[in-house]
Amino acid sequence: MPGSEVSEIIFRWGRIQDNSDWLLPLIVFALLLIYCVRRYKIDAAQLKLWQRSLLLTLRITALAGLLLYYLHPQWENLIGNSRVVVLIDTSASMASRDVDGDQTRLDAALEWLEHSQLLEKLAEQHDVAMFGFDETLAGESPGGNPLTPDGTATALGDALYDTLQRERGQPLAGIILISDGGHNTGRPLDSPLETANRLRMPIFPIGVGQTHPPLNYRVGLIDLPDRVVPNDPFIVKVPIERVGGNPLDAPPAHRNATLELSLDDVLLESREIAFEADGIIETSFNVRLPEPGTYRLSVEVIPPPHANDAIPEDNRQQIEVHAVDRKDRILLFASTPSRDYQFICSQLFRDQTTEVDVYLSWAQPGISQNADRILDRFPSSRSEMAEYDVIIAFDPDWRELSPEQIDIFEFWVARQGGGLILVAGQIHQADSITGWVTDPGMDKIRALYPVEFLARTSAFEHRFRSSPTAHPLRFTRAGESAEFLQITDEQGAVMNFWSLFPGYFGYFAVRGVKPTATLLVSSGSPEILGREETGSLIVEQFYGAGRVLYFGSGELWRLRRIDERVFEQMITKTVRSVGQGRLQRESDRGTLATDRPRYSMGSMAQIRLTASDAQLNPLTLPALPVEVISPTGTLRMLDVMLDLNIPGTYLAYLPLDVEGTWTVQWTVPDAQSDGAEQQIVRTFQVQMSDLEREHPNRNESLLQEIAERSGGMYFADFGLAESLPERIGVRSQRAVVDGAFQEKLLYYLLLAICCILLAEWMFRRLMQLA
Repeated sequence: MPGSEVSEIIFRWGRIQDNSDWLLPLIVFALLLIYCVRRYKIDAAQLKLWQRSLLLTLRITALAGLLLYYLHPQWENLIGNSRVVVLIDTSASMASRDVDGDQTRLDAALEWLEHSQLLEKLAEQHDVAMFGFDETLAGESPGGNPLTPDGTATALGDALYDTLQRERGQPLAGIILISDGGHNTGRPLDSPLETANRLRMPIFPIGVGQTHPPLNYRVGLIDLPDRVVPNDPFIVKVPIERVGGNPLDAPPAHRNATLELSLDDVLLESREIAFEADGIIETSFNVRLPEPGTYRLSVEVIPPPHANDAIPEDNRQQIEVHAVDRKDRILLFASTPSRDYQFICSQLFRDQTTEVDVYLSWAQPGISQNADRILDRFPSSRSEMAEYDVIIAFDPDWRELSPEQIDIFEFWVARQGGGLILVAGQIHQADSITGWVTDPGMDKIRALYPVEFLARTSAFEHRFRSSPTAHPLRFTRAGESAEFLQITDEQGAVMNFWSLFPGYFGYFAVRGVKPTATLLVSSGSPEILGREETGSLIVEQFYGAGRVLYFGSGELWRLRRIDERVFEQMITKTVRSVGQGRLQRESDRGTLATDRPRYSMGSMAQIRLTASDAQLNPLTLPALPVEVISPTGTLRMLDVMLDLNIPGTYLAYLPLDVEGTWTVQWTVPDAQSDGAEQQIVRTFQVQMSDLEREHPNRNESLLQEIAERSGGMYFADFGLAESLPERIGVRSQRAVVDGAFQEKLLYYLLLAICCILLAEWMFRRLMQLA
């Protein structure tokens, strides 16, 4: 928003930017002056008074000239527009509804800016720029770009620092900060506040929200078993939280809330939850699903009538429950029974929810294995492949498969939603000279791997790198949030077990991770510091309708050293996570999936749709529409775009700006189910960052500190802040007037100093002084 341009010529000292800049030159000048006076008092004691005065005057004049030369006098023209930056907090805590009129903090701030016409008043004298910030500083937000409170954290220090850096060299008159003061990540405030004070750029914070924590009832994440069998009762655990509110609002006896459990929007049970104090109450329900299928289980907390819930969006949670009346069918494929193969085979064979078949290509006829079936060949038809939900490949020699089998295998992953787990080994995958890794006929197999292999090299260079000491695992942010890597105890609490795990002794070196893949865990080996992708240990990618998980080391069995139950739990969760495309398949015409079942608010969800026509041929339309229903009930259309690399696969990215349960559904064209249009539906959870929940009230002391240390003023409410246009002075950019003249002035000043010193020397000679 442009303001009025000003122009004025002023005189200033070039080396003086602050009052503190006077200190050193004046101290030096004073010391030299004292020295000269004392020296001449001794040297010229025998001279007459006018002679002593003349010599001392010449010396002092030369010193004054040197001081003038150092201070660099110049005339500047004040040109350009004065600037004011408005920073608005868009973190999730600004979604709290604790402002008059049941508004969110952000909505109240934006409404005040509009009604008070603050920006228009500031624009009379300044250029005004407005930015939103949360964990990062967003781009300038004109009226066409609405601000939403969806940030997962509040980085006040980073926002102020980035603003000062962006405005460097500009005539910034002040920063208006509209926030609740929830500083919970990023750099400390010391550096940007010191910079703002030194550059005389005052910050004017405006506080938003209540000073005590706002009242909020919240439903936590729903916990239920990974596998649900029809007509088999299971326990659903739900944490219910009550925090904040004015203690005088209601006595403890009036803090009771109502909890409702619904299945497909049909109420199953309602109960009263009594909160004697703020905190979390975990409650559980016994649920039974009547028949196989996909159900929507929802839990909603209804606050007491008098309660003014600050964030009603988190009062309801919903989760998909898949009742499957069959066992997971798993095929283990390997050349030889490695140690990983043996432990995983035994563990899955003992699991009552799985059926395990094995194919050992190098095994002799008549071998005995802990398996339901021992195959003498790899599946060679689509119907045989369709029997399996997950295939675990332990360093196999893929060249043993015929081109027809490879085509069927690739079709099973890409089109039928098969889950594939790939475990690296030291025999076939490490053979980069004569193995399948560099075989031109294995392009489809290499396409399934989420990593890029190293180029053909010397036969003496081993791609499988081992070490006599174990290297710890390095988790990426995606790895920390991966469901199957979160190990829980018997009560369902997540254990920090990975800190106890010493790590792996070897890994298969790769060139990197494919752009379509996600690195979850890498080796902590010092030799790959800064090149973590070369030591990729766990990488995942979606391949069409299927999911592929790659393990870069064949040492999964080492997890048993910590706890045998940990190993079993991880293998079970991994298999079910990878095989969800088959278990959740609703239609032969397509599948709909997201890259994760849970997200943090402010992140992006990857939507993947595989679609076929009535003849089950991949669709080739450039885009398909899907419906997205937010937790607030808002319906909007989202176009998923065709992935040119995999026929029939469509991708889209959905920004998540509201907490709760999101629903994505695709209507299958020219298909009906029970007389109605056939739809494929997926739901997923979006949760506010814990950083934003920890201190939801307005941080009054922090906002006051920002104002005091930057030379600004804090405003505790919007009404007081309407005086801001009168308090922010005009500051314009300086430009030196006629730089050549300034240089000549300094030249003649230096020449005059030399002449004065020469005159002093001549008079001293005439007066017979040394």
